[in-house]
Amino acid sequence: MIIYLGADHAGYAFKERAKRLLTKLDRNLSVIDLGNTKIDELDDYPRYADKVAKSVASDEDSLGLLFCGTGSGMCIAANKTKSIRAVSVSTVKEARLSREHNAANVLCLGQRVMTWRVARHIIKSWLETPTSYEARHLRRVRQLNRL
Repeated sequence: MIIYLGADHAGYAFKERAKRLLTKLDRNLSVIDLGNTKIDELDDYPRYADKVAKSVASDEDSLGLLFCGTGSGMCIAANKTKSIRAVSVSTVKEARLSREHNAANVLCLGQRVMTWRVARHIIKSWLETPTSYEARHLRRVRQLNRL
């Protein structure tokens, strides 16, 4: 599986930590960092959200992780891409349910609004949670994809 990463300056440190975490979690994961590759106070989050969202949309077996100050901006930007179901969550339960019920394929987290400890648990839970194949969830995901 491929995991695409992206972050602006406000989420850069979490992105770098996520790369290390993902490498430790599963050696079969391919982690592709789509930037930013340095802290640049003048960068803009939509650029990285777009790169990650388009990459995930072109490979339905991949997932994306986006980091900014709150997670909200990245989430809004990523959801502009067809077939992307990006979520910004703050708890492990929300992360699990977003994968299970909504087949979320991009997770957006905010470095200014949570600790790395919380973010790490959210990332791990989100990645470990399978999507439900119950008819009602599949039906709803198909509806989302048609929007």
